[in-house]
Amino acid sequence: MKLEFVTAKNGEPSAKYAETFLHSSYAPSKEAQRIIDSLELPYTPKIVVFTEPCLAYLNTAFKSRFPNIKTLCIRYIKGFDKFNSGFDYVINYFEHEKDFELYLEKNFDELTLMSIFLIDWKPSSIVFAQTDQNVKLALKTVINNAKTILVTRQYFEKKWLINSCNFVRYVTKQVSLIGTIQKPVLIVSSGPSLKPCLELIKQHSKSFFILALSSSLSVLLQNHIIPDLVMSTDGGFWAGEHLKKLRQYELPLALPAEAFCQKSLLQKCSIFPLCYSDGMSSVLLKHTAFDFIEIERNGTVSGSALQFALQYCLKDIYLCGLDMSNQKGFQHAQPNEIECNNSLKDFRLFSKEKRSAGAEFNKGVLGLYARWFENAEMNGRTVYRIIDKTYKKNSLGQIIDISSADFKKKIQNLSSNKNSEKKLFVEKTINNDFNKLLPVIDQISKTEEWKKTIFPLDTVSLSHNPQNMELAQKIEERNNNLLKKLRKILDD
Repeated sequence: MKLEFVTAKNGEPSAKYAETFLHSSYAPSKEAQRIIDSLELPYTPKIVVFTEPCLAYLNTAFKSRFPNIKTLCIRYIKGFDKFNSGFDYVINYFEHEKDFELYLEKNFDELTLMSIFLIDWKPSSIVFAQTDQNVKLALKTVINNAKTILVTRQYFEKKWLINSCNFVRYVTKQVSLIGTIQKPVLIVSSGPSLKPCLELIKQHSKSFFILALSSSLSVLLQNHIIPDLVMSTDGGFWAGEHLKKLRQYELPLALPAEAFCQKSLLQKCSIFPLCYSDGMSSVLLKHTAFDFIEIERNGTVSGSALQFALQYCLKDIYLCGLDMSNQKGFQHAQPNEIECNNSLKDFRLFSKEKRSAGAEFNKGVLGLYARWFENAEMNGRTVYRIIDKTYKKNSLGQIIDISSADFKKKIQNLSSNKNSEKKLFVEKTINNDFNKLLPVIDQISKTEEWKKTIFPLDTVSLSHNPQNMELAQKIEERNNNLLKKLRKILDD
């Protein structure tokens, strides 16, 4: 089917597709102006989305009435390029059909996605019905995902900031990496597929830099495998349970300030400080004595560990225990600290078997995590995942799956090369001036960015309804309560 450009009765350009007019055949600009004049915006959106507006009449009319609102054009077909210049953003759906949702999520943050307004161009929705349906479904999905993320962030942002103040208050020993890691990195997660590799890892542990994710720490130590570095990024209380074994071992702990860690461990451990590039915690850390490594925010600690390894190791990277799919029985290699805690509450009517069966069929967020790995760029690096055929698995994009037998062959080749035991970390004592931090918190807490970050969902709701004084007051009260907690931590 062919796109045709024709001349309307009033001399203006118009267009046809499959013999159907995409604009008025009489006066296209008046048609668009009439639609925009009758438009009622329920709130002031950040971006207005036009789904295949064809020529630029709609955008011209909209900009004349709402000059300060940005517009996004989603193109369904080729041929309208010369009409794109008036839009603030243009996305060619036909170039991103397979990854359209991911493309939207990469290019627009959650606050923006929650503040868009859709203007549907009816001729396009009829002529390109299937594409139109796919685009609108994708928009609905990413907006719902954005809402879920903002709900999560609103819940955790306060916890992250409290964790960050505890981090600043109690950490006294910092370790820093010297240069790059000169061995292949083995990132150890706690999936059941870790079990067949444990003896191999134990025998050849000197051939690797072993980066243990917090949930795998108990398994490794139980099998007499001492990691070179432990990493934890979760801000929730229960994540701290996996770190309890560090009371008995002197191991460096890579930790963003937002992660939860018991105060006693913050004081005892040599901390490798990580910092996210966004959020109020990053602003706070800039006023401290820490030399931190900046990392990207990631939904899973295994993703953060992979990004770290890609940046600081020039050798191959191996992922072990990264199942990314529900398995039969336990969903984690044993022993697992959370499982040990839960087992204390088991009884006849709610047994261990019932708990493990429920976890087996609960997919949860594993699909979202797997999608991140599937779309992650390895930048030309070789990254392997060790997983046997007996375990269910998802494809992880550029990551190469190998069996434990193949892993054994690679280890044998590695072990013939004697790696130097070069010192990787240097330690220093940290002394933070808490009196300087309190004015910083007071200052940044008065900014709009603070409220957008700490109360993202409430901020979006208030922007949709600025007259909601009750919500504005609630935000203010919650903010004051949070500031009291932060001051108490740093004044303690």
